[in-house]
Amino acid sequence: MTESRIDIEAIMRNGQPRDDDGQNHQHQNPTQIEHQPELVLLSRIDDRNQYDRKQYQNIAVNLQRAALKGNKKEVVKFLKDGADRNLKDGDPSKLRWAITRGHETLLHVATGAKQTALVKMIIGLMEPNDLMLQDRNGNTAFCFAAAVGATIIAEKMLKKNEDLATFRGSQKKTPLYMAVFFGQRKMAEKLYNDENSRNNLTKYDKTDIFFKSIDTGLYDFALKLLKDNPDLAVARTRHGGETALHVLARQPSAFPGKSVHNLILGVLNLNGNPAIELVQRLWQNITLHPEENIISHIIGKPSKLLFDVTKSGNIGFLTEIIKVYPDLIHQLDEDRRSIFHVAVLHRHSDIFGLIYQTGYHNKELLLSFVDSSGNNILHLAAKCQNLPSVSSEKGAALKMQGELLFFKEIEKMVPPRFKDMKIKVGEQQLTPQELFSKEHKDLLKGGEAWMKNAAKSCLVVATIITSVIFTATYTVPGGTAADHNSTVAEGSPIHLNKTLFKIFSMSNSIGLSFSTISILMFLSILLSGFAEKDFIWFLPLKLFVGIVTLLFSIISMMVTYCSTYFLAYPYHERLNWITMTTVLLVSVPIMIFAQVLFPLLGDILRLLCRGIYVCFLKPVLEKVHDFVVYI
Repeated sequence: MTESRIDIEAIMRNGQPRDDDGQNHQHQNPTQIEHQPELVLLSRIDDRNQYDRKQYQNIAVNLQRAALKGNKKEVVKFLKDGADRNLKDGDPSKLRWAITRGHETLLHVATGAKQTALVKMIIGLMEPNDLMLQDRNGNTAFCFAAAVGATIIAEKMLKKNEDLATFRGSQKKTPLYMAVFFGQRKMAEKLYNDENSRNNLTKYDKTDIFFKSIDTGLYDFALKLLKDNPDLAVARTRHGGETALHVLARQPSAFPGKSVHNLILGVLNLNGNPAIELVQRLWQNITLHPEENIISHIIGKPSKLLFDVTKSGNIGFLTEIIKVYPDLIHQLDEDRRSIFHVAVLHRHSDIFGLIYQTGYHNKELLLSFVDSSGNNILHLAAKCQNLPSVSSEKGAALKMQGELLFFKEIEKMVPPRFKDMKIKVGEQQLTPQELFSKEHKDLLKGGEAWMKNAAKSCLVVATIITSVIFTATYTVPGGTAADHNSTVAEGSPIHLNKTLFKIFSMSNSIGLSFSTISILMFLSILLSGFAEKDFIWFLPLKLFVGIVTLLFSIISMMVTYCSTYFLAYPYHERLNWITMTTVLLVSVPIMIFAQVLFPLLGDILRLLCRGIYVCFLKPVLEKVHDFVVYI
């Protein structure tokens, strides 16, 4: 049977940094087992006697199940089995027995499963020193409590034996490190606030815990450590030599961008972003450090921090750095590229947008840089080797539109001579526009294939809807008046004066109009030449209009059906289950169609709005700005 237990050693070993040879870093000295449990049950595993193995299954495995489920009755039964009858609670010495191959005791397993009631019972029967029993990897049950965040259990254990907070476990790590490693914020704060635990920490312990708290996203706890230990701002990891800023630079998710969703979250989070506060405090400590050239030393080794941040798209982090040290925008990497060149190459438009905050002269200067390979910033915008891979042809079509808009945006900003500047690519000398066409050839083909397939499929649906609606026009619900006794003229529809018939007529006309427009849109897509420029406006706009009108034509067709149905069967005169069921069933295909297409429509609309801004609004706003500055 596979034992259900927490292997802290294995998890921590997998979470350690690796050398260049791929080996894990472990503490040089193996963990010394000072308090080993009694191996009464485990000694039978090595015995080939089948009866003894059966006994192990019946006793040890059952105890594991009981500990995992918090079964106090089963544990009490085990303690009383074979014990002196005068002992009310059985033989408490059995609680020192290891019940797993990893040498965990009942207390280890129950603590790992967070079975609080059972743990309290076991602790009450144990001697204080029994809580120090270690598993094969050197972990006490208190280490398990720290790893799983069982604060109530930890409090109970510390009342019994306060030395547990300072007793080291696997890899000679403190319980505080284990709590941080597993992201247990409350447990970490509790242990750090414990005076014995805090005073037991060495300089290396604090450094390890500080970096691990950043790795696991406990930024508020890392900030607390930094406030108490300012030198941590310039500390480096043991393996790799990175500072806290380097580690934070690789975590863009901790620094939300400027999307509507993130702005709302920022408003709701009244306490601020702890990651940003951590960066601010780090920079504050670094700038106040007595060592000369500390800033250039920090951002330059082991890698250039500024460009690592830019490549990862960590705009929140980058913004905080530039606020404190604005001159960093003039830094160049080994290829003589600024952060804005790197942002363009990796398509981080939000980071590139920071160039507008540098001032007119700085912007012109930064845009005029040419890298060591002769590429200006427009050449970098034309390249696509650093683009994330697209998983579908639909992705290729939208990506092509986004690439064109981004290229056009950069093109409007650079000096005119940059548009004709050529670089050598293979045996050819190419301008930025020619390089763009060459680099995006496959993306263009993928987008064209998806556009054609989508247009063909939608065209078939639109044609069917048009046929159905057109036929419904001459299939009048209820028939026509055949004699002069009718309230309507002879040959006119019987239900001519009813509201439902008016709804039928209007929805039929609207549906026919929308489906016809949809057909025309999809036909125009199929007849397109699929040139690069078509992906900016022509194709996305017609695809958007075609899909929207197709959706409205489907809605109109369903409304036509409902009005016809209720004219033929007057269930609508009162609200009943037939009426509700009919409306519900008719709504299902509309909701499914909308659910499937709304994400696509949202992407297209977002890019269209961006195109309006780049091609129309932005040039106007820049002219207005230049005019105001001139005045």
